[in-house]
Amino acid sequence: MIKKYLGRLTISLVFSSVIFTTCKASPEQGKALYIQHGCWGCHGYEGQGGIAGPKLSPDPKPIDFYHGFVRYSSGAMPPYSEKILPKKDLIVIYEFLQSIPKGPDYKTIQILNN
Repeated sequence: MIKKYLGRLTISLVFSSVIFTTCKASPEQGKALYIQHGCWGCHGYEGQGGIAGPKLSPDPKPIDFYHGFVRYSSGAMPPYSEKILPKKDLIVIYEFLQSIPKGPDYKTIQILNN
């Protein structure tokens, strides 16, 4: 019984890794899904963070972190099931967050250094 369960778990993890590494979409598609699923309401339109949600970009955490957190959150953010936020949408949103560039170093902004 345990051996059968471990086999299924291993197959599931391998399948998840393949999905997470093979889906490519445009940043525009990711941003549209980010807005559609309401992420912007807590995390800001560019993932910069807001009053209710932490900063998600630039440099988002690994996709596996988001998959676990989004599905099983027990804090202020409600969990999003696969029916509400399909895995492929989560991946495309993640790719949007990865596409957001870092802002300039404050030392390079002249008005801030006068």
